[in-house]
Amino acid sequence: DVVNAINDAAKFWLDKGVAGFRLDAVTHAWQDPNATEGYAFWRNFYNAMKAYKPDVYMVGEVLDDAPVVAPYFTSIPALFNFKAYWKLTEFLNNATYAKWYPKDFQDVLNIYNSSSSSYTNATKLSNHDEDRTLSTLGSIPGRAKVAAAVLLTMPGQPYLYYGEEIGMKGIKATGDENVREPFLWTTGTDSYRTTWRTPSYSNNSTVTPLAQQKDDAASIFAVYKKFLELRNTYPALASGSLAYGDINSQPDNELVYYTRQKDSEKLMVMHNFGSSTKTVSLAPIVKALNLSGVKQPVAEQGGAKVTLSGSTYTVTLPGYSSIVVEMN
Repeated sequence: DVVNAINDAAKFWLDKGVAGFRLDAVTHAWQDPNATEGYAFWRNFYNAMKAYKPDVYMVGEVLDDAPVVAPYFTSIPALFNFKAYWKLTEFLNNATYAKWYPKDFQDVLNIYNSSSSSYTNATKLSNHDEDRTLSTLGSIPGRAKVAAAVLLTMPGQPYLYYGEEIGMKGIKATGDENVREPFLWTTGTDSYRTTWRTPSYSNNSTVTPLAQQKDDAASIFAVYKKFLELRNTYPALASGSLAYGDINSQPDNELVYYTRQKDSEKLMVMHNFGSSTKTVSLAPIVKALNLSGVKQPVAEQGGAKVTLSGSTYTVTLPGYSSIVVEMN
């Protein structure tokens, strides 16, 4: 009777036009998060909704490490990848071993692959239950920009929590409401901004509102806009494979690089997780990634650039910068 009531409630909302559901805390549907009964409950729920609405979408929250997340892919088609975000913030706050990030990311996918051959890796930065990204990253805008560039150039289906695109701040320990403060649309009298409380972390003195960031090519918003457009332009970024070569042979611990490829389209992505400028020759990197040569840079943030001197390509990455290069 309980299951039937849950299914009826879900169908009610599907009939209203809802496209699908974000399923909260799915491990708590059963007392034991690893119980087969819990997997079965969600599998039956998804199948019942899919039978009712064939194009229904579902994404689940399993706030745990990859081995606990993976089995739920047998029940729910999409799950949030918390591990990727935890590792990303760890390496951005301490770039000593940043070059390992692509491998750590792939290690999570390998665990997912052990449970399912067809799943949606729902990538994210912070959400409504976590400290906001910029606060987690020491309120350093450059780190938030790199985080955005990584999110939008790595595999998966990215989710954006409102306010990330303008660098809103917030600490959960002082109350959930402090990571859910009103969005800053513009300065002065902002008729769109909700007024249910006075914000403690994200206000006009701590965060530049959207209207002003739209006109600033160096803003956090500009990075999101540019890299979202890039992801929608290049299928390799949206759904291509990930490769990163031999991590041990990479020249700098604070540099992160990898390739995304779909069919003949190949993109090389590089990030500087550190605060100081790095200048490296592309030749050994191109060789390590099994690429044949540089075609053209297609996007950057933070002032990164590729230069050609004679037949030698060099990439310069200022602190907290990123670049995407189309390769042959």
